[in-house]
Amino acid sequence: MPDQGLSVETEERGSVYRVALRGELDVSTAPRFNAVLSDPRIRRCHTLLIDLSELTFMDSTGLSAVLVGEMHARTSGQRFAIVQGPRHVQELFRLTGVDHFLDVVDSATLD
Repeated sequence: MPDQGLSVETEERGSVYRVALRGELDVSTAPRFNAVLSDPRIRRCHTLLIDLSELTFMDSTGLSAVLVGEMHARTSGQRFAIVQGPRHVQELFRLTGVDHFLDVVDSATLD
């Protein structure tokens, strides 16, 4: 369901909880993403997978929301992985140095 330029789809498959983002993750849409990350079903999964492959824009607020999600998953003992986003998202990760510690995968399928 679109909300101010952001569509969020969730899927629970086995021990993986996938959150797919489409559109813009920025100051106006990050609260919607954060609300999805508070879903109690996430805590039951081994892996939280954030699919950024269809993002058209991400600003520093969106990056912060992703990093907060990573921190919560890590402190809960969960794997946190990101499906590689478009070039501008990967460049944001590189410029901020988070590409050195985020688990970035090429596709939405995890084994």
